[in-house]
Amino acid sequence: MTSAPVPTPVARRPWPFDVQAHRDWFRQAPEELMLVDALSHPGKYRELVDGEAWFSMMLPLLSRVRVESLAILDFDYEPLPYRRAWRVCGDEVLGVSDSVGGTHRAIEWMHRLWIDGRAIVDETGAPVELAGFSTWISDEVFVAEVPGPDDHPAQDFGPGGYPVILGLVVVDAGRGRTHVLQPAATERWTAPRLREQGGRWQVVASESATEPDRVIDPAG
Repeated sequence: MTSAPVPTPVARRPWPFDVQAHRDWFRQAPEELMLVDALSHPGKYRELVDGEAWFSMMLPLLSRVRVESLAILDFDYEPLPYRRAWRVCGDEVLGVSDSVGGTHRAIEWMHRLWIDGRAIVDETGAPVELAGFSTWISDEVFVAEVPGPDDHPAQDFGPGGYPVILGLVVVDAGRGRTHVLQPAATERWTAPRLREQGGRWQVVASESATEPDRVIDPAG
């Protein structure tokens, strides 16, 4: 008489339950299992390397992973209008989002941004610091809030040092250009947004604003 199989104790399972349940899915892209291990057991990596090194190891994997695989790994997931997944990892939020047509990918981590695996930097070469809202507005243009100028007349800082006056970073992935836009002293950008209209970019001070503060030719 054949005895019943003995279940593997939870503590000894080599992979999380959800990965076991989707083994056929991961067999289609077995390289994703390296990312699964790094996300499921970050402690064993951080015993040997710091957070920056841990993320540098994951960046190439995050640049290729199917977003649906992140949903299996308990990332919050929005399939529309573009595929976006995010999860709290330690004290930070790790976010991955594909552009509307799936041509480009944004990765956000520790208030920093990568597009198609490339770190987004300002004109001085320093990493752009993110400060909140971010989104793809087309298949090629990614927009995110950044801190506004410290010396802006209306600048103030709320809980956690969060700035009241904000700027925008606009990444034109199609043209390979990055634009960091900051409000002038007369512009009060508290929740700036970028809109595309007639082949131009319009910068408005907030979601409720109807008139643009600036109109920009993206090809200029």
